Amino acid sequence: MFLYNLVKYACKIAFKVVYFTKYKKPQDELNGKGCLVCSNHMSAIDPIFLMGGSKRRILFYAKAELWNVPFLKLFMDMFAIPVNRKVADLSSIHAVINAVDNGNAVGIFPQGTRRRGVDPKDTIIKNGVSLIAHKSKCDIIPAYVHTKEYKLKIFRRVTVIYGKPIKYEDLNIVEGSTDELRNAADYIWSKICELKPSEDA
Repeated sequence: MFLYNLVKYACKIAFKVVYFTKYKKPQDELNGKGCLVCSNHMSAIDPIFLMGGSKRRILFYAKAELWNVPFLKLFMDMFAIPVNRKVADLSSIHAVINAVDNGNAVGIFPQGTRRRGVDPKDTIIKNGVSLIAHKSKCDIIPAYVHTKEYKLKIFRRVTVIYGKPIKYEDLNIVEGSTDELRNAADYIWSKICELKPSEDA
């Protein structure tokens, strides 16, 4: 946890200088309770932006290829849970569910991949977030990473907003059918998109 906080605060200070980062922190971080932290996905460093605004340690659902990068693999187990995006990786889903069940906050990007320069509300999302929420019966903290034109550039402000937690009961999942999961994922995504600030925020 010490190294996690060291990296988090070092990056937070650097990003404040480079990206003029502004945070609207969550009113309720669900401390001590397993949850999902779900956000739009604009850049490769979105996880670091989200880490900087939360007092909790957040483990991110990340592509398995990152564990093959010599420098990154030294830190990946501390910050992330691997997923193989080339196949239906059930083991990674179970790993996320176990992490949530053990009281961890797990970060997931419902878009599945980065969407640089694209308004999040115009993208298609995946059902994984609602499936994991259903299996864990957990709440969700919505978040939004925003910058002008949805493109990360140095010396351009990045605003990170956390919303009010979404209660599991509000997802209206009863049997876990495909339609229920689809509707729940769309509901979560709508709450994320509602957090978009004005351009001058």
